[in-house]
Amino acid sequence: MDFIQSLFKELEDLPGISAHKKFYPLRFTQTEKPINPKLSAVAIHLFNKNKEWYFIVIERSEYDGHHSKQIAFPGGKMDPSDSTLEETARRESIEEINIKMDHAKIVGKITPVYIPISNFEVHPYIFAHSDEPTLKASIDEVNEIVFIKCSDLLDDKNLKYTDIEITKGSTMKKVPCFTLENKIIWGATALILSEIKELLKRL
Repeated sequence: MDFIQSLFKELEDLPGISAHKKFYPLRFTQTEKPINPKLSAVAIHLFNKNKEWYFIVIERSEYDGHHSKQIAFPGGKMDPSDSTLEETARRESIEEINIKMDHAKIVGKITPVYIPISNFEVHPYIFAHSDEPTLKASIDEVNEIVFIKCSDLLDDKNLKYTDIEITKGSTMKKVPCFTLENKIIWGATALILSEIKELLKRL
């Protein structure tokens, strides 16, 4: 059974919240309940290059908002024109990194993540690509596109704790994060990656 088929099989039994909890900030336990959350979706794009599996993240552009300059998966808010959240993930991927989705294989969906600060409920979808995709970053939304090896995600040496400046003069201490390709990945993206890591460990 190949990598994608094995991963598809593992989606039948998701780690879910148990994986997310590993990356909750120490002063936050994710007890908030969504109240009419804004629906959004992100795409986890997997591809193979030189017998290594990679996934794609982006560094968001700098702007006046909660998620400025953060590392994220391509994605965004569900548009009224989107018939499903999977369609949202596909559309946002095309808009943000100009990835071709015609031949992208949907592998499945993993556990949604709720973001209290912005009241977003994020639904992550996994897509597989037969070749390394050719990408182009959206000038308005994406500062950088980053390819990360799945093997690096599995390496525990890339788990850290760091202080995160939330707003000017406000810092969260000892936030659990991944450090991958010289990027600090925390928050909702780290929660999603934690579940992906647990799934990959089973393969």
